Amino acid sequence: MRFVKMEAACTEDQLLQLLPNNDKVNEGVRFAEGDGKPHMHFKKRGKTIRMRCEIMDRPTKDNGFLMGTYFAGRTKQVGDVTRLYGVIVTEPYFHLVWIALVVYFIWMCIAKAAFSVVPVCLIVFVYFMFRGEYKKQRRIKAYLMRACKRAGNMKDR
Repeated sequence: MRFVKMEAACTEDQLLQLLPNNDKVNEGVRFAEGDGKPHMHFKKRGKTIRMRCEIMDRPTKDNGFLMGTYFAGRTKQVGDVTRLYGVIVTEPYFHLVWIALVVYFIWMCIAKAAFSVVPVCLIVFVYFMFRGEYKKQRRIKAYLMRACKRAGNMKDR
């Protein structure tokens, strides 16, 4: 989970026009060939913004699991500055259940005064299973930073 709090020197409408435009935000950015290129799916309901990341142009299809990695946040304009704040999460419902299960395993190990390798193996398995999804958190944050910077630069043109 990553918290996002950014500012763009532009109006709220300018930022909201730029965010769904993947080509303009990613213009001039080089991505590693094997990793693929991130594509953001943008939804806006009222003041709430939701962006989901999908990796395109790679040998295998990006399945995104149940909910995938997404940004949920809001914008607020204060004068000539637009503030973007929210949170980037990966599979929140799965991870809530997962954390509860790990806490239960740890509690059982303490209560029974025994050690089990099952929680350790499951933690390692889940990390490797979601490794690609966790990398998307950095990509979404970088995308939002580029969008805020470019929206501020568009104002000067």
